[in-house]
Amino acid sequence: MTSTNYFVRSPADADGIDFPGIAQAAIIIRDILNAARERISKEMAIVITSSPAAKMSAAQINKHKRNHWGIENRIHYPRDVVWREDNDQAWQGEGPHVLAILRNLAIDLLRLKDVKNIKEMTEWIAGDRDRALPFMAT
Repeated sequence: MTSTNYFVRSPADADGIDFPGIAQAAIIIRDILNAARERISKEMAIVITSSPAAKMSAAQINKHKRNHWGIENRIHYPRDVVWREDNDQAWQGEGPHVLAILRNLAIDLLRLKDVKNIKEMTEWIAGDRDRALPFMAT
């Protein structure tokens, strides 16, 4: 298992950067750590924002980026791990969008019941589809 440490360096005013609406830029330095908390890699990402420095500090940029990854971990990761969404063959019309909505609904219903391990619970429900009713009747 790996974890990531984020460090946002002080944002800089974006004067002179020819990009519409940009007010400031920052660099996020990510240290990727293994289970023993040893750094296994390091990467840097440039962040641009339309928020002026007076409204968005380095700490707020860091919080915003962490919240983004929280969404990735809470929604997209379970959809790919549990339902293998990236391998899905539905690609025409509204099919992919409808399936994504149904998967999000299933995740939300499980979370409403305080399920912590969505993959394990999904496998348990798949063993007897009658088990799904209490989750759908929330």
